[in-house]
Amino acid sequence: MISTSCLLADPATGAAESARERIGRLLLELEPHASELGCLDELAHAWRLLAANGACRQRAVVARRGVRGLLEWLADETERPNIQEQTSIGELDGASVGGVENRESSA
Repeated sequence: MISTSCLLADPATGAAESARERIGRLLLELEPHASELGCLDELAHAWRLLAANGACRQRAVVARRGVRGLLEWLADETERPNIQEQTSIGELDGASVGGVENRESSA
């Protein structure tokens, strides 16, 4: 897995930018295609992962609810059948991630 704090080269310009910014721009580029293909829920999930990956969410749960709370949270998250129903820690929808606004979830 690539750390979102590392730098990547933009293939078109060669300019260095953070992985978080590059991934955010790619997600924006994918929005019209995701809409056409009927997979906006999966794209919204990618935005949530970019804002706070699983490790970040787990650390936030431990800070708020302790290790036992983490185990309960993991069980709840794992039992949910639909990706759209899975929760994240904090309000991530509509958040600006790496300077790139998540238009999908802010609509």
